[in-house]
Amino acid sequence: MAVIIIIALLSCVSILLIYSQLMISVESRSFEMGILRMVGFDRVGIIGVLVTQSLLYSIPGIIFGLLFAIIINYFGMQVFEDISSIPLSRWVPVFSIVVSILISVIISLIASIFPIRHALKQNLHDSVDCQHNKGSTVKITIERAEQLQKRWSLLISGALLVVLGGGIYILLPISLMSWNLSLMAFVLISILMMVLIGLVLLTVNFEFVFEKIVAYVFLIWETKVVKFIALKNLTAHRIRNRKTTLLFSITLSFITFLNVIASIAMSMLVDFNYNRYGGDLCLIADTGTGLFSSGIGSDYSPLASYIGDPQVLEYDLMSNFGDIIETLAWASPPLGMVYPQIIKTSISNIGRTHSFNHKIYATTSNFMDNIRQQNLIISESAERKSIFKPSNGDSPIKQLYTSRTKMFSAVLSNGFRNTVGVQINESVVLSITPINQNTPLSIVGTYALYVESKDDQPVQLQQTNGLKKFLIHPSTYMFSQPFFNNPSETIDSSSNAEVPISVPTYLSLFPDGQQDYDDLQWKYLIIRLKEKGKEQQRIKKETSDGQMFEIWNYFKV
Repeated sequence: MAVIIIIALLSCVSILLIYSQLMISVESRSFEMGILRMVGFDRVGIIGVLVTQSLLYSIPGIIFGLLFAIIINYFGMQVFEDISSIPLSRWVPVFSIVVSILISVIISLIASIFPIRHALKQNLHDSVDCQHNKGSTVKITIERAEQLQKRWSLLISGALLVVLGGGIYILLPISLMSWNLSLMAFVLISILMMVLIGLVLLTVNFEFVFEKIVAYVFLIWETKVVKFIALKNLTAHRIRNRKTTLLFSITLSFITFLNVIASIAMSMLVDFNYNRYGGDLCLIADTGTGLFSSGIGSDYSPLASYIGDPQVLEYDLMSNFGDIIETLAWASPPLGMVYPQIIKTSISNIGRTHSFNHKIYATTSNFMDNIRQQNLIISESAERKSIFKPSNGDSPIKQLYTSRTKMFSAVLSNGFRNTVGVQINESVVLSITPINQNTPLSIVGTYALYVESKDDQPVQLQQTNGLKKFLIHPSTYMFSQPFFNNPSETIDSSSNAEVPISVPTYLSLFPDGQQDYDDLQWKYLIIRLKEKGKEQQRIKKETSDGQMFEIWNYFKV
């Protein structure tokens, strides 16, 4: 939508500019037009002359504009490709070139409509009259009261503004309550456009006042007679000056619109990506893709590569870049990716009436240290703040490593709490369900195992299929936290919620003898910097040489 508005504003500026040039040409060449009409020039010929003249204004702009677009796109895409490490096309598509040419031609045709009408309405006698001034400073229109025409333009404009105002009052609360970002963006852009249009109309209405102020300021040293003549000249050219005022005000509003939209877009992009990747730089090991079993996708990837010796990498980074690195935090792969067999991990209430799939991650205790606070929104925490507790300022993940938090604690989403209805002091059930060709426990099987089974059948099925259950104690419910996906209001089967837990709890979920701390593999390294600048590119280059790493840098998006 923003692109359409930008194209519309640029088109309006171009139409107004070409229209002003053509009107000046028609008024200055009225004698020439009159002579041509006297020697047999018809209406079609006049239309052809003005259309050709408008195209002569736009064709050089089309040629130079396309050349500059090709050059800027070639070098600009090269810069973005070096920054993002993503292959980008450096050539302007043929479709874009054709569309730009068509838009330019249409702009020229639209801009020539009113000058053509003005030229065709001119009286032949007035056109060839060289003795009198053809411009009128004052226009007087006398109409009978019964023949007064209705101001349809004012009525339509008023009705349109009423509809827009009412729509904003209705749609803005709806977008905020439903958290519909696209609708919210549409409403905010509409408000911005109405503000810009209002400022343009205000500028046009106060045009002559501004002209008088400018005349008095810049002609302060002139005599009274010169000032009087200058003001009369401004009055005589008021209509032409109004076009210039519109041209400049629309151009300035276009620049303002671009600046605001770019600022909002970059702020949202930076905030979104920081919230997804959790830091200034994110090093991700190439773990490949998961497998399918019983027609169900999983995270299980037995041939994936991980960071097996993080101490060496962390030592190298701190040795070379310790002056600019503030925090190095680690996160493991999802439990389903490194578990000895294909599994699904789900969390439910004690009664198991509500169960939702969750990805389980292990994180280091400093994962939320020095993080942007605007991306960290806590709904409820089990640790009550007290002035008698010296360490009650710990982050939700660091609390998982303290003695004040129970074993098998986790940080859950506020959407899970709202949907399931569990409180901060109530436990939930973490189920690890194997998925294979011989068990029906792949999606609804877990529900059947807990709800539809009778007598001792659940115990037999659990022993046969290797189902494991753990009581999890929620330590914090989060509206939002960086890196992990947290449904803020509600949760459903497609939410893909993610849960961080401590490393000891993570290792306890594996079968006996399958995993210990020395064998723990890491997938993500989050780097938060003290200073931001070119050093990020140095870290990116020296870290990724010869490694299967993907480095994400949100400052260079």
